[in-house]
Amino acid sequence: MYKEFQFFCEKLIPFVDVYLVDVTRTIVPFDYEITEYIKGKSLYDISHQKIIIKYIKNLGSVLARVHNIKTSGFGQFDVEVAISSHKLIGIYPKWFDYFFVNLEKHLNFLKKEKVITIQMYKYISYIFKSYSNIIICNSPCLLHGDVAN
Repeated sequence: MYKEFQFFCEKLIPFVDVYLVDVTRTIVPFDYEITEYIKGKSLYDISHQKIIIKYIKNLGSVLARVHNIKTSGFGQFDVEVAISSHKLIGIYPKWFDYFFVNLEKHLNFLKKEKVITIQMYKYISYIFKSYSNIIICNSPCLLHGDVAN
């Protein structure tokens, strides 16, 4: 994890050091991160149902703690502000603004990969634009992907 954000997580959630994150897909055709070694077992290696449920409940508890960390604004954090004032402030003032930033990009990806048809693309775009007035969030919080900012 970036040392600048460590102060947000030390007492709230468990974490590991992240050495490298690459979401460019220029080296390999997928996003990846390299972290310190994480001791334990993969859920794929556990066959006992009760143990798996226990781990999933623990993961849910950690995510709930992450989502209880309040922020201001939405989207990627202003790193300069985070470092200087220890405040997480997103670069978009409203959820609506952030929500539509990558919608078309994501829909184009799904269309290109033939997950959705052109008709579905148009319909999904229409639905989001038609009901944009209900895309409201007045209480921003940290999401589990935000620390990769």
